Amino acid sequence: MKKLLILIVVIALSSCSDIDEISEPCIVKLRDGSSIVIETDIRINQRTGTITYRNADGDLRSIFQEDYEDYRCGAN
Repeated sequence: MKKLLILIVVIALSSCSDIDEISEPCIVKLRDGSSIVIETDIRINQRTGTITYRNADGDLRSIFQEDYEDYRCGAN
């Protein structure tokens, strides 16, 4: 039982490392040619490429990797 608990903890911790948290404004270039400017913190799942953020109303939004070409964060 103890080994099972340790295994579950290791799996849970390893899955957390797949998420990058960015606290700078980002621009996401969508495949349709438009762009989204995100001023709030974003999280990027490195395994799936999904970008998750909250819009101006506080609603949780996701942009899937197949829906965007690129993203750039920070002053660049």
